[in-house]
Amino acid sequence: MMPHSFLFGHLAIVAKLTKGMPSGISPQYIPQLIEENWQTLFPDLQSCPGLLYLDMWPIGPPMIWTIDASFSAQSLNDMQRVVHHPDSYSFLDPDTQLGSFLRHRS
Repeated sequence: MMPHSFLFGHLAIVAKLTKGMPSGISPQYIPQLIEENWQTLFPDLQSCPGLLYLDMWPIGPPMIWTIDASFSAQSLNDMQRVVHHPDSYSFLDPDTQLGSFLRHRS
């Protein structure tokens, strides 16, 4: 796991990675920044982990980002066992209609 603060989760890392970026960058860009800087964030590993845990406390809930396509495929193929945060339904629905699908499968 990336260096973590008990009080501020991974916010210090996110702030460091986004320093110098436009102030309104999409949060969807954060996993790419982590992947680009994985050697600094995970010095004991030989490659970037396929799953990233990002604790955005106190401004948001913790998240898991998939970097490796095989993890994404596995979670999509096994929808019965994947627990989705309730906000994911409203987040996904406008673009993909997937929110409605997930809500009915749960």
